[in-house]
Amino acid sequence: RADSPDARRLAIPPNTHHAPPRLHGRGMLTRQRRVVWEMLGAKMFTSGVGSPAWAPGASIGASATAGFPTRTGRASRGLSRLGRAVTWRRDTSFARRALSSFDGHGRNAASRDSVGGRNIANHALSVPPQEVTEEDADSEDYDPGGGPNILRFNGDTLMLHQSLMNGSTSRARRAAAQGFDFAVDDTGDGALPATRPGDPSSVAEKAKNLSGLIDEVAVVETLADAKRVLKILMDNVGDADRPVYHAIDTEVSHIEVADQTPVGHGNVTCFSVYCGPDVDFSPNPGVGKPKTLLWVDTMTLGDDGWEVFRPYFESGDVKKAWHNYSFDRHVIENHCGIELKGFAADTMHMARLWNSNRKLEGGYSLEALSSDPKVMSDAGEMFSDAGEDLIRSKRSIKKIFGKPKLKKDGTPGKTVVLPPVQEIQVDPEQRQTWIEYSALDAQATWFLRESLEAKLRGIDCEACPILSAKTDFKKSNNLWEFYTHYLRPFGEVLTDMEHNGMFVDKEHLASAEIVALADKKLAEEYFRGWAIAKCPAAEHMNVGSGIQVRQLLFAGAKHKKRDKEGVPHKKNFAMVSPEWTAWDLNGREGKAPKKAATFELFGITKRNLTPPAFTTTGLPAVSGLVLRQLAGKAGAARAVVDGWNALSDSEKTDDALKMVCDGKAFLAFGGGYEGASACAAIDALNDVAAIDTLLSNFIIPLQSDNLRGKTGRVHAALNINTETGYGLARFPNPDTLFTAPGRIHYVP
Repeated sequence: RADSPDARRLAIPPNTHHAPPRLHGRGMLTRQRRVVWEMLGAKMFTSGVGSPAWAPGASIGASATAGFPTRTGRASRGLSRLGRAVTWRRDTSFARRALSSFDGHGRNAASRDSVGGRNIANHALSVPPQEVTEEDADSEDYDPGGGPNILRFNGDTLMLHQSLMNGSTSRARRAAAQGFDFAVDDTGDGALPATRPGDPSSVAEKAKNLSGLIDEVAVVETLADAKRVLKILMDNVGDADRPVYHAIDTEVSHIEVADQTPVGHGNVTCFSVYCGPDVDFSPNPGVGKPKTLLWVDTMTLGDDGWEVFRPYFESGDVKKAWHNYSFDRHVIENHCGIELKGFAADTMHMARLWNSNRKLEGGYSLEALSSDPKVMSDAGEMFSDAGEDLIRSKRSIKKIFGKPKLKKDGTPGKTVVLPPVQEIQVDPEQRQTWIEYSALDAQATWFLRESLEAKLRGIDCEACPILSAKTDFKKSNNLWEFYTHYLRPFGEVLTDMEHNGMFVDKEHLASAEIVALADKKLAEEYFRGWAIAKCPAAEHMNVGSGIQVRQLLFAGAKHKKRDKEGVPHKKNFAMVSPEWTAWDLNGREGKAPKKAATFELFGITKRNLTPPAFTTTGLPAVSGLVLRQLAGKAGAARAVVDGWNALSDSEKTDDALKMVCDGKAFLAFGGGYEGASACAAIDALNDVAAIDTLLSNFIIPLQSDNLRGKTGRVHAALNINTETGYGLARFPNPDTLFTAPGRIHYVP
């Protein structure tokens, strides 16, 4: 209301002004439930009782007879959901702030909560318009006090702030539809002007640049400060029922993440800790803005700093949360023999337990999860007044610190490269932004863990009779209990296995590489000799090129989308001219001949092959699975071709040969000897691809020191984030040894 001293309103054009809507839907707050909530909230948080009234064993009292809904039935599911989300660990101060985001007494209280001196509009969460119905006005006997109604149940359909469809009233939604967004009130007068996305003054732009976060960070660069914050860390562990979770993140230098194991590789340049909005790392708590984020410069502190923090990292009482615990554990244990303990949560594993099918939704990176409104909705429910000031998503390091790669002429190119981490950290111009960036990772992990725990607690879990009958079975009422009983210990075991590593015979791998390369050459020559007889220009083709193999086998095939061009009947490919190659081999004497040349490939089948599968671009695929379907059973066709003269006439009939070769290429090449030869040649081509996979993914990498620790053992990365649900080893993947037919003799 405009006459309210703490009114929070949007400056919307007159033609968008409408009365606040009435929202209905599963789990939404009705008028009666809002009134009762306000009555209950006032009693709950003025009595000084730490346990919420809806907690198990708590007495609701008179409010229950005033129409407070029970926990059974459809109408109360949303309330019980919020009860579960808040009960286990929210103290009185945060619960009061959560209640203040609702309509009624909390909204219109004389004292308004603020975060860091900034008044935050209660628009952290809202209901999408397609999920509700509207009426022109609310019931005449209930006055909500004006302003947006923040309705936050039914979490699967909720949206976070800074969304184009955000807004819990018709006015806000119409403003969003016109391209407006919401801003944070820095003026203190309660007015929140609407701004268009991209405006430098908008919250989204400020968050994108990490502006202002440095004021919330306690930077540790001396041993004295390290000892001071160590005491704060050790004093804030909570208890068994209400642990204080410490979200930790590291930044690491001197490691090629794509090629090297973190065991024995990588130096931690800094680490960040966030224990929630209640823990202040300021030298003088209560003076100025709280510093709830901790950033420790381990490059400056060196080994002495690690010794100061050893009790913290090795304490099992400090409950530590990570995103990708495996990596952080190994790089921290690279320093001073620290043995990390206190593993309490890995948000990557928690997210997969909640939703195992995020491949098309960004995956499980911290950036993808913390910026997804569906994932973070429950954190927004519990900390709605924090708004953009607290619930920030992770930002890409390359977007912030990446620099264009310079061309030969000195001008910046399109390729973006990332400078070494250790250089970014000590660069005076980038140091503040670097501190904000790395500290934000810990904060994003903390809020992500809070939201995921709430989601997992809201999903019931019931074991099958076979499991529940086991003597060591631990009953799990919901997925959060299942995570703590089973998946979290399993995550610890996986990192133990990675840490211990395995012995691999390096000498045997070296000899296996020689055998594999020889077999690959024979298979290439077999296929090329067959292809040259049908298309002479195949002499110049790259057998490992899928595009060129497709041209031979699927010429004339239509595109999966009929309106696009398929595979042409003929196609020219670039090559190095034979004259230039000879000139190069002979010492480059005399005038250099023309280097560029072309060769033409065309289809060699007698009948058009029907593509068994298509690529994502819509063209026929030539993957290993496709080649196997074309060739039939491994080695069968080659045995027929090699022993052709010994076969009887009855064994040379198409029906008999088709039974043996069993490949789709048999009839496409006319059957008989020609069909069997085609299956044999494609079988050899499939072997080329299989051997290449073994060499590049297993045999060659395991001979380098990238996957070996200080003891010489190989440390593979173990992964449970699989579509099928079973764990596997990656980087390298030993399963590769057994998925290449006929290549088992390469196994060490």
